[in-house]
Amino acid sequence: MGSLERPTRLAEGAESIVLLGSLLGQDVVVKVRVGRSYRHPDYDRVFRFYRTKTEARIMAELLEKGLKVPQPLLVDMENYVIVMTLVRGRRLLHVLNNYGVEELERIYREVGRQVGVMHNSGIYHGDLTVSNVIVTENGEAYIIDFGLSGYSNDVEEYAIDLHLFDRSTRNLAPDKADRLFKSFIEGYSSTFPRHQEVVERMVDIRRRGRYVEERLRRKLRREAYTQ
Repeated sequence: MGSLERPTRLAEGAESIVLLGSLLGQDVVVKVRVGRSYRHPDYDRVFRFYRTKTEARIMAELLEKGLKVPQPLLVDMENYVIVMTLVRGRRLLHVLNNYGVEELERIYREVGRQVGVMHNSGIYHGDLTVSNVIVTENGEAYIIDFGLSGYSNDVEEYAIDLHLFDRSTRNLAPDKADRLFKSFIEGYSSTFPRHQEVVERMVDIRRRGRYVEERLRRKLRREAYTQ
């Protein structure tokens, strides 16, 4: 497909480097999973292979279902690289206190609808926060960064997605959080029949407090993989 032109580093996380560049005249995002010396080399290769494969596969599946997510254009399993379309816009966390409440309610309702489709397909995001939703110039909401996503029918995984999204909203816009989460659930319940079960589990997660927060931290650092 040619080489990446004008690569610029966008971000670097614990497990990957994200670059912005141009490929065949198209602006793209390139995610490279990097090796870690603290992992056994054999395990490190298996881990990066599986996470790269899972992330690309999930994005492709969600695209087929009509969700607004980046499109994987090229997957290089030997080098643990995903090349995907660039979604232009602003992260939701940057517009939370700039947009009117009614517009935010519309956005949250749409994000909820998409998350409901995701969960109804047996897929969880794993890091669903206001940092991982991009709002485009025309008001469309795209969910990004599926690096911790996976397949599961466990209601706990779905409830953690909701908990993370609600918590990240409350941290930045506590005065709007109740209205916005209500709108999210309106969209979510329209596409996921088990919505009530998930919401009840989310409430339970809140009650468990510190225990769950530690579990979430371990989850975000996790290195385990499943086939």
